[in-house]
Amino acid sequence: MASSTKLSRRGGNTACTCKIIFVSVLVVLAMIVAIGFTTRYMALKEKALNDKFSAQVSEMVLFIDTNVDVAFDSLNSLSVLTTSLVKQNAEETDYPPGFITIPDVSQALGEAKNASNALVIAYMPKVLSEHSELWGKYSSIHSSWIAEEQVGGPMNVTPEIMDYVWEFTDYDWEYSGREYDDIFDDDNLEYDDDGNSLHGPSAQVPAPRSDEFYTPVWQLYPVPVLDEKDPFAPVINYNLRDRIVPLNAVGYIELSKQPVLLDVCDQADWFLVKEHPDILQTAIIFPVFGEFSEIVGYYTAVIPWEEFFKNSRGPDSMDMIIVMRNNCGEVFSMELKGDTVTILGEYDAHDRKFDKYERVSSFAHQYNDALVSKLPHEGEICLYNLHFYPSEK
Repeated sequence: MASSTKLSRRGGNTACTCKIIFVSVLVVLAMIVAIGFTTRYMALKEKALNDKFSAQVSEMVLFIDTNVDVAFDSLNSLSVLTTSLVKQNAEETDYPPGFITIPDVSQALGEAKNASNALVIAYMPKVLSEHSELWGKYSSIHSSWIAEEQVGGPMNVTPEIMDYVWEFTDYDWEYSGREYDDIFDDDNLEYDDDGNSLHGPSAQVPAPRSDEFYTPVWQLYPVPVLDEKDPFAPVINYNLRDRIVPLNAVGYIELSKQPVLLDVCDQADWFLVKEHPDILQTAIIFPVFGEFSEIVGYYTAVIPWEEFFKNSRGPDSMDMIIVMRNNCGEVFSMELKGDTVTILGEYDAHDRKFDKYERVSSFAHQYNDALVSKLPHEGEICLYNLHFYPSEK
């Protein structure tokens, strides 16, 4: 009887153990299935996020390409218009090509400015050094356009301009707002108690005759504002090639016959437009042609970077950070929230935890790809890449 009881207990224990093992196996299997489903779910979610982000980046690239096209097309239209004037003048006058005065300049340049949302657009003829005196006479004779195109209507004054192509004597102008020790060995520089240079303001002098040619600022929009009592337009005939960046860009255009995009700085200040120091800007320089692809002048349009990123994305679009980098060592970041673009500053603002989502695209590739395949470009022009990152999951 006792043996029977022991066997009964032993059998019960065995059955209980089997049940525990069976339940444990079920629990483990359930956990494995759950982990599998979770892993699969997370993988699908990650893929969906990647796919969504990729699609929105592609959409944004299309907006950017369209905005770039608008800016370049507006300058191309101006270039074509100017070429027709150049050819007309060649038949009617003995002036060198490029010596032209665009009629109704506020309308012609204003339309291009409005299309590209530029801060300023300027026309600069290509003046060979042997024609510098002739240009001085031409610009003085034809300077009346400045008074005729005033915002409030024609002004009954004779504009005063430098009657020669001029430059500055030093780089106070070129490096305005930067510390001297960022550029020069300043052991020999002197300062007053307030830190101002004792070398005085940079003097305006005739451009050196040793230059092959000059690019004097001639017609621009907004038109320089004249004072009836002192109708002096100081920027007219400033040789933009006095500056390092335009000097390199124009040299590259002479070889490539193609427009170029410049670096990141306050280029509006080049034209004495002082209202936009806090706007991150770039500039496009576009050639003007005469006969047989001969370059006779240039247009420069100063455009806020923000304009290239305007879009009509929906309010449910993913927030993202775009980091712009170029081969000139410059970087800046902007934030996209819906269709709102905010420039964050000249630094890399993306969150490192989103590095794995990075998407890279070249900027203005439709203009740069063919250009750089023909000529070396290092140190001459800046090429940009767009780095896209999500800023939320």
